[in-house]
Amino acid sequence: MAKKRWFILTGSLAAIGIGVAVFVYLQGRPPLADTGEGAVAAEQGMAGKTNVKDRVNFALDSFIVNLADPGGKRYLSTKIVLELANKDVLASLEKITPEMRDRILMVLPTRTFNDIRTVEGKNALKAALIADLNKIAGEGKITNIFFQEFVVQ
Repeated sequence: MAKKRWFILTGSLAAIGIGVAVFVYLQGRPPLADTGEGAVAAEQGMAGKTNVKDRVNFALDSFIVNLADPGGKRYLSTKIVLELANKDVLASLEKITPEMRDRILMVLPTRTFNDIRTVEGKNALKAALIADLNKIAGEGKITNIFFQEFVVQ
């Protein structure tokens, strides 16, 4: 009976040790590379980047929209900051803020929870928003989008 307890105790400790080792190993690894649509968008966005000192951030008010999931029970609450190519762009974008908000409000509700639940999905959403906003702002004026808040319920 004592041997059986010893065997169970040793096996349990070994399993815990292996679990801890795997956890520590995975924590030290860099995140997996994004190879989907988001990676392409990120590469395209990086090509249009200017010097860091030239870029300016432009914060928009919060957005709350229903998602396109069946039944309409899920919604997205987000706060978006636009990264602009330079300071000169800021004045022209302030004039079209209502139109930019309208465009964003037309894009966000077309997504489902499954579309935006992953990092790849969020990157694809960013790419779509950048492309759509640059249609009205002028190509290359908006270089990136940062989600300051992103809550789905």
